[in-house]
Amino acid sequence: MPSVVGAKVDELGPGTMLGRYRLVRELGRGAMGLVFLADDTVLKQQLCVKVLGPHLVHNLEAMERFHREIVLARRIAHRSVCRLHDLHQENGLHFITMEYVDGVTLRDLLGAAQQQLSIQRVTTIVKNICDALAAAHDVNVIHRDLKPANVMVCAGDEINLLDFGIATADDLRSSLTLPGVALGTHHYISPEMWMGRPATAKSDQFSVGVILYNCLTKHHPFAAEHALLIETMRAGPPPPPSEWRPEISRSLDKVVLRALGFSPLARFDDVRALAAAIADASSPSFAPRHDAPVNPRQNHAEAVTAPRGVSSASSAAELTLAPALQGMNLVTLASPTHTEPVELPRNSARTIFVATTAACAIAAVVALLWPADDERKRPVIDAAASAASGERVRAAVDVKLADIDVAPASAPA
Repeated sequence: MPSVVGAKVDELGPGTMLGRYRLVRELGRGAMGLVFLADDTVLKQQLCVKVLGPHLVHNLEAMERFHREIVLARRIAHRSVCRLHDLHQENGLHFITMEYVDGVTLRDLLGAAQQQLSIQRVTTIVKNICDALAAAHDVNVIHRDLKPANVMVCAGDEINLLDFGIATADDLRSSLTLPGVALGTHHYISPEMWMGRPATAKSDQFSVGVILYNCLTKHHPFAAEHALLIETMRAGPPPPPSEWRPEISRSLDKVVLRALGFSPLARFDDVRALAAAIADASSPSFAPRHDAPVNPRQNHAEAVTAPRGVSSASSAAELTLAPALQGMNLVTLASPTHTEPVELPRNSARTIFVATTAACAIAAVVALLWPADDERKRPVIDAAASAASGERVRAAVDVKLADIDVAPASAPA
């Protein structure tokens, strides 16, 4: 058998013995070293051996990362988290033995696919990622480096989470967490991590949102260079996935964009809630949208347009009220002037009553301050009376506002 004594990592190959482990073939390599499929000659089973590069043996940060990977991963008992066995040292080489998972990384799966993955398959994979992450978060382990390369996709689209090398936990802080330093792969890092703040479970959720967006569209939600990425995130949400792929439902759009919220408070409560929302949005009861896609390269501000059948003034009012409505429990109601549903608070009866009362009060004030011309006053008075009686306002008010150049919204037919 080839000897390991004095060997460099690059010289390791099939047949090399690392203690009781016989290397079979190389599975992959990266900045930290190489990963091999190996035979355990004592237990007569196959497993993986992850060998730390010899140039990193005296690197304290690399050694700490190597050690914490096994410490944290062994805390998580879940079928979708790769099990790590032990940390070894053999003739100057440091390596970890771990479970062998037969599959392909999500990165390779996306790269090899001639066509986009089906929406159902994407949502299944991402829900399984959420399931594994929830188990990690239950024991206060934050992954911090979620990306397609660290997700192994197995038979039946089951997954395995890999590489907890820069993960963290409440009771395990280290020099890997430095003020103002963002760890991870930059396209998948949350805004708060970019700003040097501590990672939380919602930071992992943001990374899952990026993975979901990427798998659905084959595009990154925030396409910018490293130095400009945080400013791109701060500028506003990315184009909805349906602008790249029109068959994606509006409900799934909303789920993805919520997971990608700039503030952690804007995201779901936890990854279980995200998985449940994905399941709801991808169920057959949600019909896909068939609107013509907006140019995804269009400036985000320019892409905001008024809903069909609503004037620009109404659209501006909705955009002004939008921040106040965020976070409210919403339900969809039909609107006679919209071709698509609008959202009102779930306690809609009370809200409609308050809105109607306010409209009556405003109409009364306008009627009192209006010019004396009865013919111009009459439509407003009629509208106020109709609203007060609870009937739908059907009289069209055709007035010209001399000082404001805004056309009133057209009344329903």
